[in-house]
Amino acid sequence: MPEDLDSAVNHQAAARLHLDVPTYASYLAPEAIDSLRPIFVGPDRLSAYEILEHQQRGRDRVVTVRFSSRAASFEVCSRWALRNGCWAVTRAERAPPRRHDPGLLSRIASFVLGRRPRA
Repeated sequence: MPEDLDSAVNHQAAARLHLDVPTYASYLAPEAIDSLRPIFVGPDRLSAYEILEHQQRGRDRVVTVRFSSRAASFEVCSRWALRNGCWAVTRAERAPPRRHDPGLLSRIASFVLGRRPRA
């Protein structure tokens, strides 16, 4: 991921974490605001974020960030584009929950108990 995009994504995610709406909004292109309304509802007080992945799509970049609170976490996929030399979110949506493979202990327990692990 380009260094300037990495900085922008981290700055915006930290602003979301600290409820700094003006800073968070400063990274939004006008067309992104409508796409964000449904995903801004989430855990009231977030405690952490993690950049999960980055993909290039033409000149745009798609970045997936996981936000976490004590009780829950959710992922947001944002499309970033260069606008007047600065990165801005042009679209965002909540990512579908990831499907996790069973861990090592689950697989061992399934083998010992003669059950198939759930994927």
